[in-house]
Amino acid sequence: MLTKNMVVGLVLFFATAALAQNELPRVVENGFAAYQESGSQKAIESWFKGSPLENEAAARVKMINVLSEIETAYGKMSGYETIRNVSVAPSYQRVYMLIKYQKGPLFAVFDCYKTEAGWIVTHLNFNAEAELILPAEVLAGHS
Repeated sequence: MLTKNMVVGLVLFFATAALAQNELPRVVENGFAAYQESGSQKAIESWFKGSPLENEAAARVKMINVLSEIETAYGKMSGYETIRNVSVAPSYQRVYMLIKYQKGPLFAVFDCYKTEAGWIVTHLNFNAEAELILPAEVLAGHS
């Protein structure tokens, strides 16, 4: 028979495990910190660090150009919000983000993979059109 302390312990254990699975991977947070402090080039370098994209100059330039175009139209980046963090497997997360600018949002998706060294971004995409980034159920208001 389970005692009251055992039940409380189990509830806390499972709640902590669920929260840990939905934490934003540090690589994503670090990229946003770099963006706010040093601009889009440092953000992309941070997001690509350690991943297969790290040495892909064309991909890096493409992403920096996208962010530069958005900044020209929407103004300076002012923050970000997590829309959804999907833990597909213990070592794979898909993170949907809203990047806040002075004149409007940019939507992003980060595919993150947990290596022995930590989380890396294996794929990244931005678009000002929500329907090109976010799942339909999110746009329909379903969690």
